[in-house]
Amino acid sequence: MATKDVRQAILTTATSYFMRTGYTSTSTRQIADQLGIKQPVIYYYFKNKINLYREVLTSYSQAIGQELAEISQTSGTVEERLIAMSLYLVNESHINLGQMMHDTMAVFGNEADHAEMFRMWHQSYFAPFERVFAEVKNVRTDITLSNISRHFLRILTAYLGDSHMPTSDQEIIETVQIFMRGISALEEK
Repeated sequence: MATKDVRQAILTTATSYFMRTGYTSTSTRQIADQLGIKQPVIYYYFKNKINLYREVLTSYSQAIGQELAEISQTSGTVEERLIAMSLYLVNESHINLGQMMHDTMAVFGNEADHAEMFRMWHQSYFAPFERVFAEVKNVRTDITLSNISRHFLRILTAYLGDSHMPTSDQEIIETVQIFMRGISALEEK
């Protein structure tokens, strides 16, 4: 296997483990065993487990951000695009956003690392939603677009990851519809 292929195989396998079981429950030995390589091979490509995790988060978030950005720019109503973005996150991304946020706070101990990770997440996850929410007619002015996006993603987090409760597309559609009604300003009579 070529050097680039080995490195990519490590990233792919590590992504699967980290996104499924989190940072703490994933070991580099598991990743090596899954790939049929020795553990030092991982450390040849990545200085340590933290650097591997950082690269996993970066590449995974960028890929998700690119897909969300593309969906956010398609034709359709705001509600249709929010539904498509939400269904992508729930059905296709295999992400446990809550676990990822928790792990990041625990793994990256200094403020600079936290700031870097949150900038990346803002660009990948929040910004596409903010752009779509900016198009809502009669949006409430007492809540910023940033906070609207943050609240929406917090609600959506309940449907992400390895939930023991199956989620249907209809539940996601209804969640978007309920949220949309909540951010619309009431018309005065």
